[in-house]
Amino acid sequence: MSLILPFVCFLLLDRATANEEPLRLRVGLFDARTLDVELIEITSQGRVRYRLKDREAEIALDDVLRISPQRKVLSRGRRISSDADTFYLADGGVLHGRMRTGRSNAPRVLQVDIGWEKPVPIPFAALAAVRTASMESPEVEREFQRRIADRKPGRDTMIIAKDGKAVVVPGSLERLEPEGWEFRFGSRTRSDRLDKVYGFVLSAPSVEPRERPANVLLNDGDRFTAQILSADESGLDVDAGPLGRLTLPWAWIRTIDLRSDRMVYLSDMEPLKIEQDSMTGASWPPQRDKNVTGGSIRLGRRIYEKGIGVHADTTLTYKLDGQFERFSAVVGIDHSVGAYGSVVFRVRTDDKIRYESQLVRGGEAPRTVSVDVTGAKMLTLECDMARELDLSDHADWANALLIRTKGKENPGGGV
Repeated sequence: MSLILPFVCFLLLDRATANEEPLRLRVGLFDARTLDVELIEITSQGRVRYRLKDREAEIALDDVLRISPQRKVLSRGRRISSDADTFYLADGGVLHGRMRTGRSNAPRVLQVDIGWEKPVPIPFAALAAVRTASMESPEVEREFQRRIADRKPGRDTMIIAKDGKAVVVPGSLERLEPEGWEFRFGSRTRSDRLDKVYGFVLSAPSVEPRERPANVLLNDGDRFTAQILSADESGLDVDAGPLGRLTLPWAWIRTIDLRSDRMVYLSDMEPLKIEQDSMTGASWPPQRDKNVTGGSIRLGRRIYEKGIGVHADTTLTYKLDGQFERFSAVVGIDHSVGAYGSVVFRVRTDDKIRYESQLVRGGEAPRTVSVDVTGAKMLTLECDMARELDLSDHADWANALLIRTKGKENPGGGV
């Protein structure tokens, strides 16, 4: 006993000490810089206060692209069973949880336990679909996902798995609870147990859901959009729209991707001009949000959801009209060609070279590009094969984006 007690006390002390370590965040900025800092707080006025090398500073949340917790926090995390239901949100998010018996008479509202302190009420209008089946059937799942991507206004869909195939029933979902469901098709309303159904696809809204500026990705892969309200070392306080106001422990969070009206991805813009040349005569049109062969954009170990895949030589010209202050990107040879390929990246504004890389070869670490484009009328991106053949010159402008000059944000929030 005399040996066991000190050992247990040591473990408890070690755990307490670990939890008292400063919360470290990796903060990616719109100008392509990355800061590794100790968080002090995120204020309700949208300022990120931090400590860097014993110096306190702050930056506007509007200038932040990504936040990733770096400390491994000792936490059990969310307690969600492996056979949980899957809730597809209308804003593109996905959550796993368990339905609970409704606590109110509100029509078309689900009470869902997603690991928070209490069940969250989710209106049907905030949902794209609910999958209640614990086991996936590949063919039925494909049909289920196809129906989610092609939702129709004013019509719900019930998907039933029968002999490995999908039976699709259009109508209106009237009630959904752990005890069962009620579904109206035509003049009839039918009810049954949940184990009789693969899932439900809800009707598309007549008005698109409001886009919230933060995409929150949890450690277990669940995701949703939110408005950041404030934060400190204990957690992140957000307004998650239909999910309500939530306080998330940092231990649950993998990344927070932010977007504001000041940020415009180049892959969401139409180039004014595209010029291509190849020594082999091959044609490789630029690809939006994909590498030039249609796969994911990958530089090193990281996959990028946004960017432009090109093949040397490719020149892209965009009209800026003096509306932007900075262009940034991560550039390199796409992972798909391994150690092959070699290019030079070049950025021009109004025919003036603002950035030119050295020769970039396959397998090398990606480069970060950050260029002041204040007042520029035109932006030109060049991917040059240099003096070598272009056989494997599959290159990426990953996370290529422009930052609007402050005060020139789009009032409607679009590009």
